[in-house]
Amino acid sequence: MPIAIPPPPASLNSVTLEARGLQTRWNLVTLFDSITDRDLAAKMGFGQMISMGTDRMAADLETV
Repeated sequence: MPIAIPPPPASLNSVTLEARGLQTRWNLVTLFDSITDRDLAAKMGFGQMISMGTDRMAADLETV
């Protein structure tokens, strides 16, 4: 029987974009229900997934 992997904790993500001349500043805030949920998400690779997403977003923005 395979080992069940729990889903990642729920979170609320908010992204703010701010025009700065020819550049854009962005800010990501992620809220979890608890510190325990935040720590679990970190152990599950949340930070790496965010990094992958921002790399993809940067590549897409290069084509605009």
